[in-house]
Parts: sequence; structure tokens; C-alpha cells
Amino acid sequence: MFNGKFTESNDALIPIPDLNLPEFEKTLRFIYTDECIIASVDEAISLFYASKKYMLDKLGKQSITFITCCINPENVLKAYEFATFNEDTELMASCIKLMAARTKEYIQTKSFVNSDLNSVIALFGQKNLAIDSELDLVRALEKYAAYNKCDFRTDAVDTKKSTQDVDVTPSEKLPTIHDAVKHIRWLTFLPSEIAPVLSETKLLTEQEKLDILLNVCSKNAKRAIPAGFDTARESRD
Repeated sequence: MFNGKFTESNDALIPIPDLNLPEFEKTLRFIYTDECIIASVDEAISLFYASKKYMLDKLGKQSITFITCCINPENVLKAYEFATFNEDTELMASCIKLMAARTKEYIQTKSFVNSDLNSVIALFGQKNLAIDSELDLVRALEKYAAYNKCDFRTDAVDTKKSTQDVDVTPSEKLPTIHDAVKHIRWLTFLPSEIAPVLSETKLLTEQEKLDILLNVCSKNAKRAIPAGFDTARESRD
């Protein structure tokens, strides 16, 4: 960069817009000392991308190790989205394992409502989750939907990570809040429990509510549960 045939080799000042000063200083220190003290998962993620940009493989591995060792309910979503973007299947598995083991803690954090919808869908699709009942997931998804201003009429979600600036071809299907709703095990509710839940929630259409109610009340209901919905009647814990 500095001695080759690059624009930067002729500039007195070289802007580095993708790194904050602390991360840049730690990257520079690593280049000279081969050592780096990482303070947080956010910092580890920044240092990982710096390692890719400046071809510092050891720093990249150290960053991944730090993230893997330090994931918790507050930062696991950020770590999972980082792992997904970088196709790190081992880290993805570690994140899913923690979310499944500490689900109730995780869905009560601020990071949950700020998370990417694909991550929520991935969590709700897990076979085993640490919840008291599916009602925990219903309430968490209602909170997520309200925070992100979901438009239930168009089955879309408006989040900070919206695709308003992305061109989508007709063949592509964007994830919607309904994709998470379908993973809720509605049939695990007792008949005495389901009525107030269905009457209050905005996650379902009136037709879906009726179909679910009939199937909760009878295993031999003449109406099928809505297409694509989870049909399991056993709890996940």
C-alpha cells in the first residue's frame, strides 16, 4: 500500500473509514508485536474484518476464538449474524446451542428485538428451546413485531436492516414475520389456554385462529392446521 503502485503511496494522509481508532491502534500494535488484547465481541468483529483487509490470519483466528468463548444472551445474535455472513458453521452452531439453552434469557434482551429476522426464524425453528411454554415465543414475537413495526396486512417487517435499498427479483422471497409465526407450536396449548391467546394476538389472521382453535380442541378436526405451520403437539423443553 505504501511502497507499491497504489494511490496511497503518494498521499500524506490515508483515510481508513472502516476502522475506529481503538481497533486501528490494536491492529497496528498486532502488526508490530504479534499481540492483541481484545475487549469485546464488537471489537473482535471489527478486528476480524481488519485481519481480512490486511491479511493478518493470526489476528483473524484470535478474533474468532474470542467471539466463540465470549458469546452470551446479550451478544449471541450479533455473533450469529457475523457467523452467518462469514459462513462460519462452527460458530453458528455454538450460537444456536446457546440460544436454545438460554432461550428465555435471550428473548428478553434488547438485542432480540434488534436482531435480523432470519436469526429469529432460525431460533424459532429449533427442536429444543429453554422456555416454559410456546406462550413465551408468542409474546417475544409480538414484542419483536411491535418494535419493528410489522405490517401484518402485507406480511412484511420494517427493520433497521430493511431491504428498501435492495433490488429483489420476483423469484426471491424475503423473510417475513409470518415465517417465524409458523414455527410456533400452537398445538401444544391446552384448549383452556389457547382462546385468550388467539383473541389477543395480531400475529395470525382470523382464519388461521379458527383453524388452530379447532385443531387444538380436537385431533380429528375437519379443518387442517394452516399450511406450513408446525404440527407438533409435544413441548420442546
